Amino acid sequence: MKKILLLFLVLFSLIGCTVYKTIKIESQPSGVNINKGGVFVGKTPFEMKVGAGDVFFCTPSYWSFELEASPPANFTPINKTINPCAVPNNSKVFFNFGGTNFGGNLDSNRNLQIGAPSTTASISVDIGQDLPNTKENNRDAIAVVIGNRDYQKAKNVEFAINDAQAIRLYLTEVLGYRNGNILYKENATKGDFELFFGNKETTEGKLYDYVKPGRSDVFVYYSGHGAPGLRDKKGYFMPVEADPNYVELGGYSADVLYKNLSQLPAKSLTVVLDSCFSGAGILKNISPMVVQIENPILNMTNAVVLTSSQGSQVSSWYNEKKHGMFTYFFLKAIHDKNADFNKDNKLSYDEIFRFVSDSADGVPYYARREHSVIQTPTIEGQYMDKTLVQYK
Repeated sequence: MKKILLLFLVLFSLIGCTVYKTIKIESQPSGVNINKGGVFVGKTPFEMKVGAGDVFFCTPSYWSFELEASPPANFTPINKTINPCAVPNNSKVFFNFGGTNFGGNLDSNRNLQIGAPSTTASISVDIGQDLPNTKENNRDAIAVVIGNRDYQKAKNVEFAINDAQAIRLYLTEVLGYRNGNILYKENATKGDFELFFGNKETTEGKLYDYVKPGRSDVFVYYSGHGAPGLRDKKGYFMPVEADPNYVELGGYSADVLYKNLSQLPAKSLTVVLDSCFSGAGILKNISPMVVQIENPILNMTNAVVLTSSQGSQVSSWYNEKKHGMFTYFFLKAIHDKNADFNKDNKLSYDEIFRFVSDSADGVPYYARREHSVIQTPTIEGQYMDKTLVQYK
C-alpha cells in the first residue's frame, strides 16, 4: 500500500498541477481510518497531497488541515478546523487553502468531494480589459481587499469574489499599488477580520503594521454580507461562518472597524463597501432595519467612505456583468474616464460618486431596472474632493 501511495503521489507531482497542496488530517480522537475514494490510505494523523477531485470518507470527528506550498513558493500556511460529519448530507463545504478557495459537497454517503478552486476571475470584459494608463506609482500604499461569497449560514453573495479580484486588478494596474502591499482574502472568517484590522481590545492588526506613518495611502474594500445586530441595532460585517441571527457574537463590528481605521497613521484613508446592513435577504421574518454606526473617520480631514446603499436598502448585483452593482459602476467610472466631468484628466472621489449615483445612468437607475429596488450609494468624509487617479 505504501508503494502504491508513493507512486500515486509521484504521478501527481509529475502532472505539475499548481493547486495541489500537502494536507495533514488529524482527528479527535486520533487513530481513525482515512479513506480516499473508498480505499483505506492510513490512520490519523495522516499527511498526503490533495487537489481538485480528491475524495475523503467522513470518519474523523474533526479534521484539522495544515497546508503548505507545493507550489507556489510564496504560499502562506494556514490552519483550518472543520467538522464535516456535522454537516447535513448533500451540503456544500468550503475550504480556504492559503488564499485559494475550494468548494466541496458532502454527499448522502458522507463522502466529502473537494472541487476545483473557485478563484478563477470572472471580471466583466468592459472593465477587465484595456485598462486606462495612469501616472500612478504608489509604492507605499497599502490595501485590504475582502470578497466574501461562500457563506455557511446565509445565502451566497454570488459575485463577491469577482468584485474583490477586479478591485485588486485596478489597485495594481491602475492605481500603482504593489502586489505585496495588498492584504487580499476571499471568504474571510472573523479571525481574518481581526488579523487585518484588530479587535475591540487592540487597534494594531496586520494592516497597522504595514502602514508607513505619513506615507501610506490606505484603501479598504469589502464585498459581502453585512447584517444588523438584532439586540444592539449595530452594523456588522458577516464572516463566512457567522450566523446572521447571532451576528453580535460571530460578526465583525462596523464600529470597531471604523474606530481602528481611524487610529492608522496613514497619509490618507479610502473605504469602499459593497454591502448593506439592513438584514434584507438574510434574516427571515424580520423587516429590514436601519442600523446605528459610529464612524470617527468622518471627522478626519484625510478620509472618505463610499458605500453601495443606505438605510434599510439592499445592495444588488448586476447579473449581466457578474459584479455587484456598486462595484461595477465604481470601476466603470475609472475605466472609461466617464467620471472626469471637468476633463482635467483626473478623477476625484466626488466625481466618481457623481457617476456612480447618477439617477439616469448609475446604480439607482440600473438597480431599479434590473431588480425593481431602490439603491442609493453614499459618500461621506472630508476627503471627497481629493484625486484618486490621474491619467496620462
